[in-house]
Amino acid sequence: MEITFLVGNGFDKMHGLNTSYSQFYSWISSIGYDENNFLYNQIKADTERWSDFELQMGQATYEIADGSLTSEEFLLCLEKFSRDFKGYIEKEVSKFETPSIERTFSEFYSELDDQAQDKIKQTLQPRGYKMGQGGGKTALTPITYNFINFNYTDTLAKSLEKVDWNCVSKGISNVVTGNQGININAELGKHIHIHETLTGGMFLGVNDVSQLDKVKFNEVQLDILIKPRSIEEYDDGRIAEIEKILMDSSIIIVFGMSFGATDKKWWENIITKAEETRAHVILHYYDEEGKFELNRGNHNRYLQNKRAVQDELLCHKSDISREYRRKFFPIVNSKVLFTDSK
Repeated sequence: MEITFLVGNGFDKMHGLNTSYSQFYSWISSIGYDENNFLYNQIKADTERWSDFELQMGQATYEIADGSLTSEEFLLCLEKFSRDFKGYIEKEVSKFETPSIERTFSEFYSELDDQAQDKIKQTLQPRGYKMGQGGGKTALTPITYNFINFNYTDTLAKSLEKVDWNCVSKGISNVVTGNQGININAELGKHIHIHETLTGGMFLGVNDVSQLDKVKFNEVQLDILIKPRSIEEYDDGRIAEIEKILMDSSIIIVFGMSFGATDKKWWENIITKAEETRAHVILHYYDEEGKFELNRGNHNRYLQNKRAVQDELLCHKSDISREYRRKFFPIVNSKVLFTDSK
């Protein structure tokens, strides 16, 4: 049984790190923008429009006037931005206090509505067990937890190092099998930084050629500016490995992510997975004002808000049937996922 978490910047932010692009812009503004940098000048002119840096960076390539900036100069501007952003993130990471997150792995579905909880619990049921020497029962296959990390930081890695997987085993066994007395072993699977790390390259770019003015750049430059191509050039097996992890997963949980177009490849991959298999997808939605809720007591608001969360991801593929849409379970402002359980 494979469970895979896709983890984004929401993880760092919930643990007190100011790691969004907007927060970086405020910091760089306080010390002074590089006025010779095309990207900084674009950001300074309309900071709000640049809340998704990568998507807007691609759009900015269409705004380069003929003869005003060469492709090499554009890449140097991006390189300077990347260095500054890396330095800022490193400063923020120094504030990180490692939480205890065991509760996440046994209670990750506890905030879903009753019907969705039943479906997840059914998926988690052991498909057989073996008798131990002392007479106890152990599920034939463990639950393996994988992590696809969209952050550059090592905060999640530090948190996973602290996890007591024996404690997780007891917790998940208890909630899944109850009084059946079957022990389910829980174990850490793979943890992959999809866009590299602070020390490993920090891929900043768009999803595909449709998101930038491709005629302004040569093939090598496009390899730098398009994230899936950057990944393949650094490690030509990484995308295939991540795709296999997702295809082998029975449950996928997306946490702390904005479902933006610059990661469209992975949203399409997850949708295809749900369409072709019996997998379920849990989508965490964060509402900073705390006004957005999924309350089954309000039928009208519940259905509208549920659909709104689903559409954040499902908008990346047309013609999703009602049957497949029901495989995507939303959670709003979780008090369980990756919270400190100390």
